[in-house]
Amino acid sequence: MTGFFKADKLDSGEPIGRIVDVDNRAVHVVESGCGSPTIWLENGWLGTTLGWGGFEEALAAHTRVCAYDRAGIAWSDPANSDRNAQNEADEFAALLDALGETEPFILLAWSGGGPVSRIFAADHPERVAGLILMVAIPPGYDLWATQS
Repeated sequence: MTGFFKADKLDSGEPIGRIVDVDNRAVHVVESGCGSPTIWLENGWLGTTLGWGGFEEALAAHTRVCAYDRAGIAWSDPANSDRNAQNEADEFAALLDALGETEPFILLAWSGGGPVSRIFAADHPERVAGLILMVAIPPGYDLWATQS
């Protein structure tokens, strides 16, 4: 599959990728392109895989690109944990484990994905070949302060 936008699947309500079982929870993952290193796209807060569109396609012309929807977003099931950057970084690690992803990758995050990515990179430096933050939420900003 090339590109995250597939009109026939969008119109039918089907996921634009695949559903992966992560600890008995469905997580929506989209993959395109091939090559190494893989680039994992970390969505902004409440963002979905659909938001990457042409950007993902441009990257996939050069290497493998993956994105996922966090717990409770789009086609991913909710999680039984509080929504905070640490829990979301831990859930991302569990997704990578479920997929058998072992090669270090580039993590590209925007907006609210910044805190998740920084925590993941600090907790798992052996898994991250590079970290790119695009207009990411700065450290110390509590994006989840109003969430229960």
